[in-house]
Amino acid sequence: MKHKHTYRLGAMLLARRSVMLGAALGLVGCAGDPTILVPEGTAPRVREPDEPVQAPLMARAASLAAGVLEQVRSAQSGSWRDAATAQCEAQLARFNSMSPYAEPDPIFSPPAASATDLGGAVSTATAGLVVCADEADTVADRLLFLSAAAATAGLADTSSVPAEGGSPAFVETLDGQRQVALRHAWALVHGLEVGLGRLAAEEPLRAELGARLATAKALRNEIRDGFDGVAPSQPAAFALPTAMSDVASIREGWGALEVRLLEGLVLLAADEPGGEPLWPEQVAQAQAAGGRIPRWPGWD
Repeated sequence: MKHKHTYRLGAMLLARRSVMLGAALGLVGCAGDPTILVPEGTAPRVREPDEPVQAPLMARAASLAAGVLEQVRSAQSGSWRDAATAQCEAQLARFNSMSPYAEPDPIFSPPAASATDLGGAVSTATAGLVVCADEADTVADRLLFLSAAAATAGLADTSSVPAEGGSPAFVETLDGQRQVALRHAWALVHGLEVGLGRLAAEEPLRAELGARLATAKALRNEIRDGFDGVAPSQPAAFALPTAMSDVASIREGWGALEVRLLEGLVLLAADEPGGEPLWPEQVAQAQAAGGRIPRWPGWD
């Protein structure tokens, strides 16, 4: 009897294990299919791309340029308005693009800064663009904003038609721009002296050249005094933009030399931020000499 009882107990335990194992296998076999079935005709879900975001400084610069453009468009029709409009639109295309140093593809449109007249818009935009340059993280952006500021400042003189000039291109560094500015100052002084030497004593232009020669030498000295250590030596000769042999060519060459100096001073301000810039006064000086401010001073 003892052996039969043991046998029955073992059989019962084996049967119970079989039932538990079968139940477990049944659960595995009944597990749900992990495949997600999409009802027929349902469009697949596609992740929407992130909306492009305009850099804050570019948006601020675009707003300032748009404010000037509104005032320019209300000016009297003519060559100045056409050139000034093209200049403002070129600035906006760069500021409102994701790639301001490539072929501009403007996709942003921040609201224009409010202004009641052209003079106010130009003054506000010029000052605001200088602030943008001061806050820029890269030398390329600093030069972009300063160049736009100089061109915008030139719009205060509606008798001086803006020129086209070069276009912005990316620059990683700016080195030695004080020497570049000094060379332009030297060239201006040389051109003025050449002009004075070739004009008749009774020519009225002599008085203008003589007065400018004194201030040009003072500016040359100020640029030269800003060097750390020994300043470079003046070259023996300079290539003049015109023959500067008569009144017309002397005046044309003078204006071109003043514009070149302006561009050198813009580059100097971008290369050496933090100091008192020399280019603001040069804008009016270049225009007084007959020079036309390019759309992007500082780029060839």
